[in-house]
Amino acid sequence: MGLPKIKLIFLISIFFILIFLFLDSKKVSGKNLTYTDELIADATSKKLWETRAWKKILFIPDRFLSLNQKSLISEKSFFLSVDGKNNPEHELIASLNSFQESIPINPPKDYMHPQCKHPARFYWLVNELKIDDKKFVFQKCPELHKFIDYLDYEGVSLVFSNYIADGPGSLFGHTFLRLHRNTNNSSESAILDDIANFSAFVPAIKGLLYPIKGLAGGYQGRFSVMPYYQKIQEYNNYESRDLWEYKLNLTKNEIRMLELVLWEMGSTYIDYYYLDDNCSYVMLALLEAAKPDLYLTGKTLIYAIPSDTIRIVTKTPNFVTNITYRPSVLSRYLNRMAVLSKNENNFVEQVLSNYDSLSSLDFKNCDKFCKARVIDASLEYIDYKEKLVGSNEPIIYQNLRNKLLIARANDAVKSEPLKNDPQSSPPHLGHDSGLLSLNLGSSFSGDVFSDIRFRPALHDIEANENGYSNGLGVGFLDTILRADYKNSLIYLKNFHLLEITSLPEQVPNIDFLAWHFDTGYEYGFGYGDAASQGREYLKLGIGSALFGFQNQFLLFSIVEADVGYSKDFGAHIGPTVLLGAMAKLSHSCKIVAKSELSKRFNKDRNIDAMENSLNLSYFMVQNFETQLSLTNKEGVSEVSLGLRIYF
Repeated sequence: MGLPKIKLIFLISIFFILIFLFLDSKKVSGKNLTYTDELIADATSKKLWETRAWKKILFIPDRFLSLNQKSLISEKSFFLSVDGKNNPEHELIASLNSFQESIPINPPKDYMHPQCKHPARFYWLVNELKIDDKKFVFQKCPELHKFIDYLDYEGVSLVFSNYIADGPGSLFGHTFLRLHRNTNNSSESAILDDIANFSAFVPAIKGLLYPIKGLAGGYQGRFSVMPYYQKIQEYNNYESRDLWEYKLNLTKNEIRMLELVLWEMGSTYIDYYYLDDNCSYVMLALLEAAKPDLYLTGKTLIYAIPSDTIRIVTKTPNFVTNITYRPSVLSRYLNRMAVLSKNENNFVEQVLSNYDSLSSLDFKNCDKFCKARVIDASLEYIDYKEKLVGSNEPIIYQNLRNKLLIARANDAVKSEPLKNDPQSSPPHLGHDSGLLSLNLGSSFSGDVFSDIRFRPALHDIEANENGYSNGLGVGFLDTILRADYKNSLIYLKNFHLLEITSLPEQVPNIDFLAWHFDTGYEYGFGYGDAASQGREYLKLGIGSALFGFQNQFLLFSIVEADVGYSKDFGAHIGPTVLLGAMAKLSHSCKIVAKSELSKRFNKDRNIDAMENSLNLSYFMVQNFETQLSLTNKEGVSEVSLGLRIYF
């Protein structure tokens, strides 16, 4: 045998050995593993982990001025790779591998196959990689399909519940999603609809650390799906908060993705932060997961206020298709009273003053239609005062309410529809929550100064009230720095850690207290040699507010307890009287006057203090205002002109 033939036989032998090894490796690897490897290779070539859709499924937000890819999800079991929270590539590869896992022979009671536990990412990968069901084992997920069949939503609305000065969780409003079972947005469909809500799970007894833990992420935030009527009962009827619904332009496929994401999120949690990772911010992330071409989370700054997220959504082109107002029980009562004549108003007062009987009432000159209007208004009043939610029964007006219902049924007169006259303003019309202002001014003696003011949230009574509750002011971390050009000094003039002013409008037959809370630091108080250079303080007081001329004019007075501490004056306490007036000169102009008289005591001496201010505000456009201010504090008078920019 010649050398060439030996070489030929050798090469042929090598060829068959390689074929044998290749076929053997195929046999060892198995059909499924090989196809999974092909899918991973395909995903790698396409770099699917860099796509916006994949990142949004993992709840990776577009952080302002941040390049990290960190997921909002805090629950470790949500991720299928060790570093999945920070590495979308590893999470994608781990997901593909886990989706072909075999079901254990004796699985734990709570076992759920990864395909069933993470359907949002699974079905997204199925579509992106065109996964062949003949080569890939698709698991049966009966619980998931039962959940999806139950939901089967047709539409989605973003809902804003109005501000109330009732606690840190309600000062800034709240947002959640209404999930429509049909495209009819009528009040009747609310009985069938659900909501998707994200909120902090806090203990029943909150304790003193409640606000601190809320700011520091000390509570778990979780998604929940519940009937919409429960939230209507809670917000509309129990807390008397108006609801504003913003219908969103989502396709059926995008709504289905939303449903799958909600399923995935049902067993996980996100650390809840009141300032940023709160209900509103996470709702934006949820909408991005359903519709990845939305750019919402990146439009917030380092914190998220519910009303700001509403404005972000409404400013997104072609995303909001309709806006609906759902009045609270208090708003319904006001609307009922607004259409009554003076005589009918008197009848309502008579009805409500008779706790047990209607027989003593004389409805003279009041026909059946008049009587129906009177009873309807009276019932709305009782529902508000008794906070009738669900199966709650009235206590004070139990007999009267039952007799009113019987009398109303006997009249057989259909209730007049409520006027579409919102008692609150839609939040998307309001200015943004952050404030940055620059004032240039001078004292009457000629000393020039400038003030720079920064306030992350939210609103003051001098500002345009469009989009906000009339008479409600909330200031958080409100800081004013002053540049004193005469003495070449820059110092902290005022710092309000939290200031709340509540001046509720007058309501027929209902008396509301005005109140004011303020805690922080102020530079200088008192007169002459007895004056202090600065102090930390806390004020709390109650009073009354009187509106007039169709709520265009306001007078208020509040008596406060004032406690504080300063280095040179020590601990001190005393009363403060706050007097004020507000007049809306036009839709774009408002004037506010305040006078604050204080007397503070400590063990050695007393200090009297007085501060007066007059502010004229002109509202240029939604986020720009100019303000002319006159102030007199401890005998020093100043005038300044400033530009207020909201962001």
